[in-house]
Amino acid sequence: PIPHGVYLAFRRAIHDLKAAREMAGLSLADVAERSGIDKAALSRLETGVTDNPTLETLLRYAAAVGKQLSWTLTDLPGEPATT
Repeated sequence: PIPHGVYLAFRRAIHDLKAAREMAGLSLADVAERSGIDKAALSRLETGVTDNPTLETLLRYAAAVGKQLSWTLTDLPGEPATT
């Protein structure tokens, strides 16, 4: 299992993708057409039913709403900082 904080950060990213979709005035059907991802699969992702999407799915969803994903590395709580 992944740490709770990591899971919450993941869910926040999915929430942000959904918010970007809504701000762009796009329906799930619009994103499905743009991304090539099944509308039902997108819905499962947004509602948390799908908790382990592929990286490709996330990248395609983000591109379909005019966004790109970016990552940063941070130290885990309680671990010594590395440089």
